[in-house]
Amino acid sequence: MINRKLYGTIKITLIYFLGGFIWILSSDTILKILIPDRDEYAAFQTYKGWIFILISSTLLFFLLYRELQKRDIIESNLKKNLEEKRILLNEIHHRVKNNLNSIISLLYMENSRAETPDSKNIIQALSGRIHSMALVHEKLYQSENFSGIRLKEYIPELCSHITDLYPDLKNKIKTDFNIDDSFLDIIKGIPFGILMNEIISNSCKHAFPGKESGTITVNISKEGYNLLVTVEDDGIGIDAEENMTDKTQGLELIRLLVNQLGGTITRTSVKGLKYSITFPVERSNG
Repeated sequence: MINRKLYGTIKITLIYFLGGFIWILSSDTILKILIPDRDEYAAFQTYKGWIFILISSTLLFFLLYRELQKRDIIESNLKKNLEEKRILLNEIHHRVKNNLNSIISLLYMENSRAETPDSKNIIQALSGRIHSMALVHEKLYQSENFSGIRLKEYIPELCSHITDLYPDLKNKIKTDFNIDDSFLDIIKGIPFGILMNEIISNSCKHAFPGKESGTITVNISKEGYNLLVTVEDDGIGIDAEENMTDKTQGLELIRLLVNQLGGTITRTSVKGLKYSITFPVERSNG
């Protein structure tokens, strides 16, 4: 855009300069030949100046009008192309979300046929992970510019879906959120969604056996170029010797997802279980 403006400006300036140079050189020569009298020559020089102003103003008007007309056409084409791409991206995210939901439906059908609790648990875990991805695409196509998902909208909806999977606990588990206005793009939104699904699902499954009620609290804030995330529950906690080096499948997945985000994670157990996660985000985030 800058090069186009510079090119247009230089072109108009050169045309104006050449036109003025030719006019002055040719008109002076012609006047000296046709009008030898000095007084008449001076009067015609004044007329020549006015004629030059009239011609140059007209020339500038048409040159500028032509350049602005070209710019309007270019901007109109750019807007049209951007709108077409926006519609295409919208359709892509919408179709991906629908396809993922179709996979979830197929998994639910398989879940109804599963014969062992372990099989049902595996299918339910897979369904939750896929839903976290589908929800990212849903939030993206609902956004205005597909720049990212707003976490203060995404996380509560994700938590609501997870607790719906545990009807026996749904009325017992309370969720509290303290989330700022941070965004995540799709590159980090997908692994982050799966990570949150894994941690919150683990709390729902293991934190509250025998308890009448419980609370899962999610805090998310941006400090500098890092996103700080804590997820904690007031459940039964874990044994002191258990830590993030355990080799269980759930913790292995959590570690892999945190590594994919380029972050760090710690887990502590004091009156429940708390995960603290930090990872870098884009400078424009939030």
